[in-house]
Amino acid sequence: MNKAATEYINYWSLPEQERDGRELLLTDLVMTNPSEAIRAMDEIVAATDDKVILSVLGAGELEDLLASPGAKSYLEDITERTRKYAGWRYAFCCMYTTNFAETSVRDECNALIALYGRS
Repeated sequence: MNKAATEYINYWSLPEQERDGRELLLTDLVMTNPSEAIRAMDEIVAATDDKVILSVLGAGELEDLLASPGAKSYLEDITERTRKYAGWRYAFCCMYTTNFAETSVRDECNALIALYGRS
């Protein structure tokens, strides 16, 4: 598993009082290298079915990735993962799309969230 995925799982597995609020590598990758961020998310989803980790991933880094300008270029890859993998679907449905930069991305995500239902 890559460093970003390992760090993310380890951090969010800590008891809440032990989390120090630091910025995680995955958070940085979302803005600097979206393709690498998606690969790390693949590893996280494959490695855990922990609902806390998946919900934080969805409402955090995945939401930030899809809210960013240019999100349309990787939306198809992400939505394909939500169709195939329960962990991706769970994380995806934890997003809130109100701050999405691109209307078409927001509309497609909202349609899929309505189809899958919020967990």
